[in-house]
Amino acid sequence: MKKEARQSHNPKLHHYLPGEANHKKRQKAPTSARQTLHDMVLILLSGAFIFSAVAFLGMSVYTHFETEAVVNEKTLAASELENEQHLLKNLQQQTERLKDNDYVLKLARSRYYLSKEGEIIFSVPEDNDSKQAKALNKAYKTASEESQNKTNQEDQ
Repeated sequence: MKKEARQSHNPKLHHYLPGEANHKKRQKAPTSARQTLHDMVLILLSGAFIFSAVAFLGMSVYTHFETEAVVNEKTLAASELENEQHLLKNLQQQTERLKDNDYVLKLARSRYYLSKEGEIIFSVPEDNDSKQAKALNKAYKTASEESQNKTNQEDQ
């Protein structure tokens, strides 16, 4: 008991003691209206700053994704353009070849087995595997697939 009595008189240990004296010290001092207004303004400014930061971040993310989508679309369009230019080049080459009568006759004989009068045509596997036949078949297939794709896209 003597120790408790001594400690209660010691001002340094006063805040550790339970009781009303300690409770009164922990209560906040009444704030002035000016201090309350200052606190409210500070809270509003902090909220406005946080809102602005979140809005800016959101717009940055949105802009990033939109830019990425445009870049992807541009890349896809460039790829499609390159494919179309390649197809156009092949078709122009084929058009030039079709102006040559000898080529047309050779093409008709090899692809459609047309013959001259009195001629008999025998088809052997190597005839169909020739480089020229492969090139013609490839160009023909590519052109027909492209026209079919365009027709399907127009129907949709």
